Amino acid sequence: MVALWDDMPSRRVTRPIAFAGLTVLLGCSSTSTVMRPDRLPPEQGAAQAKAIAGTFAGKEVDVELVSPDKEAGEPFLTGTVAAAPDGRAFVLSTPSAVPQRIPFDNTRTIIHRNGLMGAGEGFLIGALSGAVTGFMLNAVGEDWFCGPPSATCIHQGSDASVGLTAVGAVTGGLLGALIGWAVGHRKIISF
Repeated sequence: MVALWDDMPSRRVTRPIAFAGLTVLLGCSSTSTVMRPDRLPPEQGAAQAKAIAGTFAGKEVDVELVSPDKEAGEPFLTGTVAAAPDGRAFVLSTPSAVPQRIPFDNTRTIIHRNGLMGAGEGFLIGALSGAVTGFMLNAVGEDWFCGPPSATCIHQGSDASVGLTAVGAVTGGLLGALIGWAVGHRKIISF
């Protein structure tokens, strides 16, 4: 009697499942930890503040504050980064209020979510996982011949394996793109 883990089809199934699971666990975000521009020498601070403002210029962002805004009562502000006039603060334009000057020393993180980039990453992860799943389903359903003296297994597959792998890749890719668009790729600058 051959143990389950020694059987050729089961090894072909468990390794791709483990690989697909590890692939999905990879996060889709870019995080940079930088020094607060107001704590750098004036010229370096101004240059870093301009670089941060340039990274998020014209994009909607969520700003997490170190201490909650007393008027809003929430630790997050949402708006569009307009400029960083000096190395001490940046200007956040919100649709419902006048632009606010947010000091860097009161900012914990600045987060931008990009749905299109998230959809692309989700498609790639979903297509890979779907192709592996389609291949595994075909491998389990096909005929295997394991001959006695050497216990070498030979796959007696069909041309349907390519079709099932392709269907799995397309289905997984589309589902992954939908989930990736909803979640989005996050660009985070943390202080």
